[in-house]
Amino acid sequence: MIRRPPRSTPKPSSAASDVYKRQATDVAETHEAMTFTTDAPGMDPSDIDVFVDVTRHALTIQGERNEEITDETVHKRERRFGKFSNVFALPSHAVVDDITASYDKGVLKVIVPKGKTENGPQRVKRIAVASAT
Repeated sequence: MIRRPPRSTPKPSSAASDVYKRQATDVAETHEAMTFTTDAPGMDPSDIDVFVDVTRHALTIQGERNEEITDETVHKRERRFGKFSNVFALPSHAVVDDITASYDKGVLKVIVPKGKTENGPQRVKRIAVASAT
């Protein structure tokens, strides 16, 4: 049985693109590292930012997927567009200098190694996203 949404469901507007949404992300952990796997289909790695705030022990993954503007009439839109931002807590023993980020076939993978090293005076570190192509 197919269910239809109630008629009072608001239609998406262009203002919705200014709202930050969460992107689907899996978080896995082993003794050696934490892995964050985020779906980001159709995006260029340069449109994705990965930051670590050492003071707050937080990993931020953010980006924006822009909608393709055409003159055709769209009857249904299920793909998501706009800005997204996810913030994750990291263990205090995360090795910030060894964090890696890679993007392949629409999936971003950030690996955060764990260890017993001290983080230096650096407060926020930007992580480069490498493309698999």
